[in-house]
Amino acid sequence: MAEIILPPEENEETPQAPELNIDKPTENSKVITIEFEAKKTNKVSTKDTNQQLYTTDTDAWFEFKETTLENANGTYSVVFRNRHDGSIFQRTGDVVNGIAYYKIPEQEIRHAGAWRGQLVYTLENGNTTAREFGYDVKGHILDGKDVREIVVEDFETLMSQLNSMKDNAEQELANLVNTAERNETDRQAFFDGLVEDIDELQSIFEANEAQRKLAESERALNEDERIANEQGRETTESERVSNEEERISNESERIESELARKEEMEKARYSHFSNHTYNEIGERLDTIESNTFTSHIFDDSGAPGPKSLIRGNEEAGFYGFVQPSEFGLLTDNTDGQQDFNGANLALAVGLAQGTAQYSDTAWMKFSRNGEIVFVPVKPIRHTLSWNSIYNQGAVYGDNTVGFNPPNGRAGNKISVSAANNAFVIDEIEDHWRRDGAVIASIGDTIVARGFKEEANNGEFTVQSITDYQIVVDGELVDEERSKKVSVHNKKHEVKQDRKVTIGNHNFAVTLLKGGADDPLDSYNDADRGLVGAESEWNNLILPLHEQAKLGNWAYENYAGDVPDWGIGLTDLDLITHHTLGNGNYTWCQETGDAHPARRVGRGHGGASYGNVDVSWYVYWDRGWRPALRLLS
Repeated sequence: MAEIILPPEENEETPQAPELNIDKPTENSKVITIEFEAKKTNKVSTKDTNQQLYTTDTDAWFEFKETTLENANGTYSVVFRNRHDGSIFQRTGDVVNGIAYYKIPEQEIRHAGAWRGQLVYTLENGNTTAREFGYDVKGHILDGKDVREIVVEDFETLMSQLNSMKDNAEQELANLVNTAERNETDRQAFFDGLVEDIDELQSIFEANEAQRKLAESERALNEDERIANEQGRETTESERVSNEEERISNESERIESELARKEEMEKARYSHFSNHTYNEIGERLDTIESNTFTSHIFDDSGAPGPKSLIRGNEEAGFYGFVQPSEFGLLTDNTDGQQDFNGANLALAVGLAQGTAQYSDTAWMKFSRNGEIVFVPVKPIRHTLSWNSIYNQGAVYGDNTVGFNPPNGRAGNKISVSAANNAFVIDEIEDHWRRDGAVIASIGDTIVARGFKEEANNGEFTVQSITDYQIVVDGELVDEERSKKVSVHNKKHEVKQDRKVTIGNHNFAVTLLKGGADDPLDSYNDADRGLVGAESEWNNLILPLHEQAKLGNWAYENYAGDVPDWGIGLTDLDLITHHTLGNGNYTWCQETGDAHPARRVGRGHGGASYGNVDVSWYVYWDRGWRPALRLLS
């Protein structure tokens, strides 16, 4: 029995004019045009196009064109039936000025064989017209045999069109009784097939309806079971909190014991050196240290959490986990909002966009190039853009405006034309006036940085702007593309110096570095530019993951060589997969070199995954996982 596949519902936002929703073929597309006259409403016309497509055509279109009426708007429904394997696809769309376009998806064109289609136009005045047509899709010897597929967008319309096609086939059968036996056999088979399809679709519909009612009954039963499981989960969570409190107590005792042990060892060490010179004492100290301790790195800053490094080294090492209660108070917040947690940290930073979550998650304490860095185990906010974090000065932490402010462009897609006195960007999607990220308007001041020619750096007034060219004042010099250049609007600048006071300590608030360079080098490489010494995600987060033990990453090229620190955190612990919760895609600092308006994110497809997305994008899977860098 064939399965009816209904397309998923889409999240509709602001309604738009029909012409804005219609994709069109390009000059390189393969197009089959079907022309007809809407006035001929008393019968269904038929035309064999005598055109042939191939299963490898990835940019094939139909153009449906009504040739007699002006400004004919409405909708269309089209049914395609493969006479070889019986697959059926039913689609709907909009008609604008008598024309509709339909791009054949890969799911459909991969079915080789002879096809028959029926198109029905329904105009705004209520008139309808129909046209049947035929075409062939030629397969390849290496193509596998495809299973039959049935895709339905409107069941009632599909049934109406199939019955219409059956009636037409029956009429054609009567008209072709005296033709060749082979044609008669084909027509009869087509008619029989349509009858079988109608019966089968009706049977499938009835079976699905019965299955839906059964599933609804099971859902009610499952809800009772879910409530019971939730009560069990709450009990388990209570036990976990109790165990965590006990662990913290034991950890405090362990630290005190470790300090006492080290003090005793220091006393014992110096008792051996009464007969040696100062240099000899130093050499003996080094020998004893190397034979006695697994780590020489000790945090004497007074910062919260464990004091001895347990994994890694000063460049990339792990001290342990820290509970929010160990940090102290956010003293700059108002009374009632000073307890350290995710929600109150967002208030301290001024970050209003998004929704708080996992506010009481534990934090991970790291050593990064000799500095102390704290990162939450889970993302503490979701549904927010990269731009919203930048606008609070909480991305770069370098006390400048950062490498690439919102709506700026950076990387090796930008060049300079002296002849046009213009900054030029390649013909890419992230051009100067991309929707949602228009870089500037006439009269705005733009800032150019990183160019080899000094004349091309500085502030310029925009004289004119197109998708691919910004003409400015001054005198520019010809310059080829280079990686470290950037252009942004001066009014979008925010100094990246956000700091918070927690307890007795000051911290810089930033994002993690998710790649090895800014901009990436290169997103089009196998590792997407995510692997390297500068990638804090790869060098701090991934060694804690359970997949570090075997190296069985979902995206091995994006992970590189990762040491196993033996901690064994999972994607569920970290919320780094889109099936496990909101905010699973962690915003990071870098810009994509191949996509100069987009920023790096890690997670979403597992801890090893990395991608770039537009900086203004707000969606439930975008998350804030800040890095608090100890200042004093």
